[in-house]
Amino acid sequence: MMTTQMTTALTDFSATATASELHRLVILLNLAEGAWALAIYEDGAVRRQVIADLRPALAPLALVEISLAGNSANVLDHMQQAAQTARQPAPVVSFNDVSHAFPALFGHLDVQRETLARAPHRLLFWLSEGERRELAHSAPNFYSRLSGVFRFPGRVGPQAMVLSNPPLRVTPGESSGAGARRRPRVPVVDERDRQQIIARQKSRLDALRGRPRPDWKAVGDAWYDMAGLHEEEMPRRWDVAAASYAEAARAYTNAGQTAWQAEALFQAADAARRVYATEASLDYAQNSLALYRLLSDGSSTPQTILLGEANVLKAIGDVQQFRADREGALASYGQALDLFRQVGDRLGEANVLRAIGDAQQFRKEIEGALASYRQALELYRQVGDRLGEANVLKAIGDAQQFRKEIEGALASYRQALDLYRQVGARLGEANTLQVIGNLSRTAQQYEEAKSLYDNSLTLYQAIGERQGEANSYLELARLALVQGNARPAQQYAQQAIERHTANGDRYGAALDHETLAAACRAANEPAAAMDAMQQAAALYTEIGLTGKAASVGSALADLLAEQDRLEEALAVSAATVESAPDVAM
Repeated sequence: MMTTQMTTALTDFSATATASELHRLVILLNLAEGAWALAIYEDGAVRRQVIADLRPALAPLALVEISLAGNSANVLDHMQQAAQTARQPAPVVSFNDVSHAFPALFGHLDVQRETLARAPHRLLFWLSEGERRELAHSAPNFYSRLSGVFRFPGRVGPQAMVLSNPPLRVTPGESSGAGARRRPRVPVVDERDRQQIIARQKSRLDALRGRPRPDWKAVGDAWYDMAGLHEEEMPRRWDVAAASYAEAARAYTNAGQTAWQAEALFQAADAARRVYATEASLDYAQNSLALYRLLSDGSSTPQTILLGEANVLKAIGDVQQFRADREGALASYGQALDLFRQVGDRLGEANVLRAIGDAQQFRKEIEGALASYRQALELYRQVGDRLGEANVLKAIGDAQQFRKEIEGALASYRQALDLYRQVGARLGEANTLQVIGNLSRTAQQYEEAKSLYDNSLTLYQAIGERQGEANSYLELARLALVQGNARPAQQYAQQAIERHTANGDRYGAALDHETLAAACRAANEPAAAMDAMQQAAALYTEIGLTGKAASVGSALADLLAEQDRLEEALAVSAATVESAPDVAM
């Protein structure tokens, strides 16, 4: 429940341009234990004003301010001191004068990311826009786990709390697909139109909350619609959407709308999962599941309750699958499957069967995976879901490729490719082109492989898919290498390194460096090759792939020996033997 202090603070602050950002920040810090947020500001006076309004809005949660000017850059030390100062386990720790701790702070944040993630403290860093870019570049592992970025420009004149804004344009009718939203999305013409609608929606929310006797159902609906708008923003703002759905759930609680509360929490879980906030996602989903199971207010039909429960169980399974909890995922999927079959939802059944197949494939239970995929495929065809059909055909191709059934895999991939093109799913098309390119390269059909990789790269760039773009450059580097084209291989590998590093993908960057090392050796540049090997080994070690690190270390020792640097070779070889190759990707 939103505190009285929070409501008052937001009302007092609503006349400024920063009101909506403050409100989002308060929601995040109140809801998300362990959240990490960046506050981007231009004027120190604005920062001080926001802090002043933030304190009462967060009460009884403590806010501890720490200046990094002249202090240690070790955030963990400051967190421990803040906990003692606040006399409670998880205060909000606000770091000011952050640039004074550069560049040491970058290393601490990047290396300590996992330790920080286990702490319940809420962290708030005040940065300029330029400092934010430096952080993203120099500490990508920390940056990739941010819960939100909030912008506080200079103050502007007061904005009217307009009650006469045009109503939101909502299309009537609701989707009945598995996991579908129970409220239709607000139609938007383009991104500029979306921002105008969001601005009006913020004013509408202020007006609804400001009434002496708020209509909490209307407040909940407004938050729910706001979340949907953020979900489809470019770039996507899933973190903000999750917080907005959680606010909708609170309002529905006040309105006594238990079914809507469960639905909003389910949507919050899905949004949080998309930004890898797995703990928050599980928490939202489990609360939603409990509500669906306890629903007895007569506001929903038993079938609707069962469908909601099934969707939440599927969502829980997806998070467990992401966390490599295959047993837990299969158990959740099994319960969801029973419920979808009970209510006769064939699309929901198909989606769960495909997810079960994915879990089985990760466990190398290929026969079971293929059986699950084929059941899903039949159901997708029955309900006419061509995108679902394309996705499961690609999954079948992956399983066939694992069994070395190359012709069968190619046939499945080509069927999937045709369907992706029919429905205009460019990401699916790009992914499939890339995997067919890999098969063509293995078959030494190099010209065909190059064409496929180029086409996939063009698609990834068109839709702004940076990870796919990085992977395409890596595959192009590998292709150039097997063709004996060392210089292009080096160039492609460097492109891949830049993008994987920017994405915070250390495993991808390690593969890139390993490929670059091979290209440098082929170009007779041993010094550059050794440098790339060291980078690859360090990255593999950081992410726990000691076996891969040992393999690269062994190759580095061989290269040092070839250069008559025998003492160094022996030292690297000894270090490699000491490492324990017990983890594999």
